[in-house]
Amino acid sequence: MKVISVNAGEPKTVMIDGKPLTTGIYKEPVSEPLFVTKLNFNGDGQADLVHHGGYDKAIKNEMACTTHAYKPLFYNASSF
Repeated sequence: MKVISVNAGEPKTVMIDGKPLTTGIYKEPVSEPLFVTKLNFNGDGQADLVHHGGYDKAIKNEMACTTHAYKPLFYNASSF
């Protein structure tokens, strides 16, 4: 397996159908080394700590060929 990209980002609040939603989906490629802990990478965060993040969930491996990695995950993605 080859690492193609390491992406990180803090949660952001966006408006979806006129309502605020805090999400951690927005990740950007990083060029500098990041320190990884049992909780996350430094400089990375999750908004929904019930279902995402936490011990031993810091790194997500995703195949480069998966199509869902490039699609918005919002109900009304056409509003962007």
